[in-house]
Amino acid sequence: MRMGDEAPVFAFLQSTQPEVEAVVRSVLTGSRALGETAHASLGPECLPPRIARLAEGLIYGVACGEQAVRLPLLAAALVASLRSGKRCALLTPCDPGMFLRKARLARLGLEGWMKGGELAIFQFARDAAKHLFRAGTERLLAELEHNIPPRDAFLVVDQADALFMLSDPRAAAEAAQRYAEWASSRGHAVLAAFAPAANAPRDYVTLRRIADNFGGFALARTAHGASVFEIRHWFAAEGASSCEAFELRFHGAR
Repeated sequence: MRMGDEAPVFAFLQSTQPEVEAVVRSVLTGSRALGETAHASLGPECLPPRIARLAEGLIYGVACGEQAVRLPLLAAALVASLRSGKRCALLTPCDPGMFLRKARLARLGLEGWMKGGELAIFQFARDAAKHLFRAGTERLLAELEHNIPPRDAFLVVDQADALFMLSDPRAAAEAAQRYAEWASSRGHAVLAAFAPAANAPRDYVTLRRIADNFGGFALARTAHGASVFEIRHWFAAEGASSCEAFELRFHGAR
């Protein structure tokens, strides 16, 4: 649907699939108590724990324009975090039903956790940047406050370029700082995947600049026939890392 100035920046997943609609109706009703071991994680087993286990209260940014790499990476992060008992939410500008189907084809099914209420999925407007320019980031944060756990959640954002307003360097810097403050104050871990367009090199330059507000920043891309995760800087739960590269291999889940 077309969203006006007063409309939410994102909306609940809408789908014509009855089984998915049933999931959406119950997505916020189920609850599993968080255990002491619950933690946010990047997921792929090829990444060492010092990289994969994310720290609470920080944003982690990953630049990846290739959907065939980006989507499995995000789905794997959700699977690993949900397995630990972490409550999670996914924000995406794409049809969430299609995201779920593609994740399932990558053997990273997420529907079970949606049915249990541990995972919430939201779709935000593709022109979200326009709404945020007018209403400010506080509007988005207020909507999030009503729909995710108040503390210690794992928020995954697909194609986060619009929500960080990369087309405007000043607005992007202010948004990144505000989101970082919000995540820190509530203990949320945030994984934001960016997909800057090849014809918008300035957006990537802006992304590199605002990445100073992130706990970690990396590139995920295809090189020589393999998916590679290249770290620029990374402050995870077990310490700091920089300038390392790992081959990504994804393993299926339920």
